[in-house]
Amino acid sequence: ESTFRSAKLHWEELDDRGHAAQFDWYRRVLAARREYIVPLLNGLTERCGTYRVTAVGEFECDWTVRDGGRLCLRANLCSVRSQVARRRALAEMFWLEGTEDDKGRLGPWSVSWELSKAR
Repeated sequence: ESTFRSAKLHWEELDDRGHAAQFDWYRRVLAARREYIVPLLNGLTERCGTYRVTAVGEFECDWTVRDGGRLCLRANLCSVRSQVARRRALAEMFWLEGTEDDKGRLGPWSVSWELSKAR
């Protein structure tokens, strides 16, 4: 219950800088979901997804979407930088929570969402 309460927006406190920042984060992440992910949902099939554990605490999930493109979630749930670089150089990253270095390796506690077009 404490996790639920800590994540709950306090609408009456939006003038507070911390609550305003949390509200802005939710607004942006929901907008990214609405713009990039929701339009792809109708094209998903029962067995369209795969996952791959890339290292301890790191994984990727891929979904084949309309027109043969790929939606990819990458996560590094460790306290050290990932050793695995991004596989798709041409993918459009539309959400990054955390950091990514110039070689495409996720920083500690980082998650990215990417969309690549069919070749």
